[in-house]
Amino acid sequence: MNTASQDLPRHLGVLQQKLQEGADYEQALYYFLEEFAGDAKFVQQCEPDEALHLMAALGHVAANALGQRAMLEQPRAFRLRNWGSFMATPRWPAASCCSFISRRSTRG
Repeated sequence: MNTASQDLPRHLGVLQQKLQEGADYEQALYYFLEEFAGDAKFVQQCEPDEALHLMAALGHVAANALGQRAMLEQPRAFRLRNWGSFMATPRWPAASCCSFISRRSTRG
């Protein structure tokens, strides 16, 4: 557990695959929490970022899930520079803290 920094390419690939399959986002969230969230070396590699695009998307998702406009509380986002990945830990009044990671697609 919490070993993402030991083999980051593999762990990011596994997480991306779980998110793309879309069958069970809960498993993807658990994988993220088990392998990334408590990994101090991984967290140290991440830089604070406003990630306004990600926060807007998460606000939209929260509003759809809650059935009403949701204001994010204490929005925090971090960027993993060399991987084009973001991690966000927003909160909203009707839900507990959630973590997401989004990987930008690269195009040739």
